[in-house]
Amino acid sequence: MRTILAIDLGTTLIKAVLFDESGKIIKSAGQKLPLINIGKNGIEQDPFLLWETVKTLVKKISKDTAADAEGIRTIGFSSQGLSIIPVDMNYKPLCNMISWLDIRAVREVREIEKKFTARDIFHITGKKLHESYSLPKILWLRNNEPEVYYRTNKIQLPMDYIFYKLTGEAVIDHTMAGGTMLYDVVYRRWSKEILCAFNIRPDILPSIKDAGSYRAPLIRNTAEELGLSKDVSVVTGAQDQKCAAIGAGIDENTAVISIGTCSAVIAEFPAPVFDEKLRIPLFSFLKKDSYVLEAVVTTTGIFKDFTDGYKKTRGETMEFKPDKRKVEFYDDIYRKYIELEKKIIGWKEFF
Repeated sequence: MRTILAIDLGTTLIKAVLFDESGKIIKSAGQKLPLINIGKNGIEQDPFLLWETVKTLVKKISKDTAADAEGIRTIGFSSQGLSIIPVDMNYKPLCNMISWLDIRAVREVREIEKKFTARDIFHITGKKLHESYSLPKILWLRNNEPEVYYRTNKIQLPMDYIFYKLTGEAVIDHTMAGGTMLYDVVYRRWSKEILCAFNIRPDILPSIKDAGSYRAPLIRNTAEELGLSKDVSVVTGAQDQKCAAIGAGIDENTAVISIGTCSAVIAEFPAPVFDEKLRIPLFSFLKKDSYVLEAVVTTTGIFKDFTDGYKKTRGETMEFKPDKRKVEFYDDIYRKYIELEKKIIGWKEFF
């Protein structure tokens, strides 16, 4: 039986799910990926641990479902976006991954404002200037850790970092590229204007491919280590919220809500649509010649870590009573999230 392995590189939870050809879940596994707090506003994650976690989960599924795992021919992804991993000539990380939650790059946002108005940058990238995006993080790295920046061969995001580990190729998709603030959302390519303005080498960025359109063979030694067939191919995935939107049935008449570490309300359009008040980010979508507006709430699933920590240290149960009504905040949201995550996107396209 042919099967597909889907890997979700979430912000705080890495998941692997094995599906059969009908889309039925055969086996799933997950493991937390901790956040590292670096002083005021600094949040990082360990890229070495990210790779080890992915390997651990794949090995677990391969071992627990040996017969079904033998049928795996494709590995696909969904991933957190915006976070950056500088790697050297051997594609070894030079420092921790700077998380999308990290907002240290305040001075770098001002640096960008000196060369582009807020409206100009919004109409190139579809994004409002903010420290969360990759460009301010890259400039922060250059300003604060030049010994790392000038040794950097590639700036990778989580998905193309793991894609390279599995295949030896540096490839990103349009939805992931769209969160960098280096991507021209109208022309669907890296922005020459922005790269030139900040003297960033174009070759420091990965090649852009459509999600699900490009596949590369699994490195033989890696296949053996993971207990997988040498015939497995790895397919370009996409940013997690866009994947969840596909799974939830988004179309031009249906907006969706996706809930994970953060939440997003996503609406699809056949052409670029810019919020003239510069509030709602615009992204290229997984479907070719399709776009989404994505309004984000940054504190949702991650609230569990806060409440769990609070209850552990205080020995108390947290209750929220807006309008004097008791709300089981986390449990209800997480249950709906897990149900949504089971609808992994586009699996038929990978066969």
